[in-house]
Amino acid sequence: MLEKQKPKILSENNNAIAKDNLMLIIIIGVWLIIVLYFDPKILEYLYKQSLFAKFALISFLICVNIFWFYGIYHLVIAFFSAFIVKPVLAPLTTTNSPQVALFYLTMNDFQENAVLSCLKQDYKNFELFILDDSTDRNYQHKIDCFIQHHPNVKLIRRLNRKNYKAGNLNNALNTLYKDYAYFAISDADGILPENFLKKLMPYFNISPKIAFVQANQRWNNTQKTEFAQNLGLNTDIHWKYYVPAKFKYGFLMFYGHGAIIKSSVWKQIHGFPDTVTEDIAFSSLLCEKGYKGTFVPDVVCLEDFPADYKAFRKRNQRWIKGTIEYLLKWYPKLLFSRNASYIEKIDMLISCGILLQSVIFVIFLIIVSIILPLSAKLFYLHIPLIVTFAPLKELTAAYSSGVYLYCSWSMEFFLIMLITSFAQFAPLGLRFFYQPVNVICYYANFTFICLSSCVAGFIHLVSFLFTRNSYFLATGQTNKKITVEEKIIFALEIIFAFLLIYSMIKTANVWLLTAAAALLLSPFIYKKKSGYLCLNILIYLPFILIIGIIFFIVISLI
Repeated sequence: MLEKQKPKILSENNNAIAKDNLMLIIIIGVWLIIVLYFDPKILEYLYKQSLFAKFALISFLICVNIFWFYGIYHLVIAFFSAFIVKPVLAPLTTTNSPQVALFYLTMNDFQENAVLSCLKQDYKNFELFILDDSTDRNYQHKIDCFIQHHPNVKLIRRLNRKNYKAGNLNNALNTLYKDYAYFAISDADGILPENFLKKLMPYFNISPKIAFVQANQRWNNTQKTEFAQNLGLNTDIHWKYYVPAKFKYGFLMFYGHGAIIKSSVWKQIHGFPDTVTEDIAFSSLLCEKGYKGTFVPDVVCLEDFPADYKAFRKRNQRWIKGTIEYLLKWYPKLLFSRNASYIEKIDMLISCGILLQSVIFVIFLIIVSIILPLSAKLFYLHIPLIVTFAPLKELTAAYSSGVYLYCSWSMEFFLIMLITSFAQFAPLGLRFFYQPVNVICYYANFTFICLSSCVAGFIHLVSFLFTRNSYFLATGQTNKKITVEEKIIFALEIIFAFLLIYSMIKTANVWLLTAAAALLLSPFIYKKKSGYLCLNILIYLPFILIIGIIFFIVISLI
């Protein structure tokens, strides 16, 4: 087993923030080896096929190649974060304490313990501002009461709540940026350590090109909801196994909270962009201008995971629509910027692609459940990539009552599909041995939210392309009424689920049942209230089906 190497302290911090292409070379290199090995074997089936059949197979192959790429990406970046020596910035101190404006942002989600963590900073020159966009009078009253008990905290409310979080920040900074050389941002659920400002501020002395300093984050495990308890590890995985490697080997972005930003840079790029994913767009504009950020792993803030499935879907909707908006509006500028390295340009595109994988997955399901079977039936395209449950003719006489597994997968194709499909689970591999129940709960719940959200993600993308509307709903804020768009999504999820079931019956492709089960459960889990034990158990069904299918494949291949 590889042992973690001790971080190397670099004497020249400017070298520490320089980018290295090693990780990207390994990702692309391993992916190309896999593609060059498997693609020619699959393309053999194009010989003497019709145009429609060729289209079906090539479309299938493109989707599979994308899945392989992201599987390799997840494995390599987790490996680099865990084992490869990462540059650690030499400890810094400063004799002066520049004035900092600390912004606590809230919209109908005020948490007193979070704002108190902002107030208790061990830094002598800062002021705390509550930027309140709340529309709920109860939350406004709570904030007013807090201000009465803490008169040194300043409150800013705006009459016009345009442009989401970016508008809230820009509204405050338009009048404050001249008085504060730096500003820090904390979300409504963010818990800051007492040394947050004190430890992060010195890192601006590394270089005049440092525009922001990003602290580490972990999931706040005091959350009480079962959904958050089962999936909160997702936050830890990202910050422990993805962000550290991006600091040196990819694109380090400002995450919208738990960070300090230089006010002069904010002014130079004309404020936060008016988009629901202002953090991505802001980071891109900084990079385009030649500015960098730095990551401080030993300063750890806490944040909440969405409390329930509905809140998760709302956040996912914002991310998907915001990512598409960013790719169309801001990414081209980064792509052609001379100040951004090719490493940052490629990694930013890859990162955006991760948020859009649900769209590719829906296309893949359509290909596998409709286009490929139609090609095979009408154009005699037979592809040995489908697992089927069917009675084998030669065994029927002896075992007339049995149903046996016929698997036409080769061992190497099965292994690469298995490894890349479960790549995101790899960081918790060792943890499984001492916390098996927690890890299995996470695996099962993560599988469900990925499968059940794919149709919604596809619709959100199409919706934005037609409407160019990226309506923002704060993660902690949920509408009680089901919107028309949500009803349409529920209907399409159920229709698509039954289509997958019908295709499974016709083609005996049992893999389709896993996605169908998740999609059928999705509307019920979305609407459910606490206490529905049956639905909580059914969330595990797609994962159980996947494990069962893999078990039978392994048996057939041994």
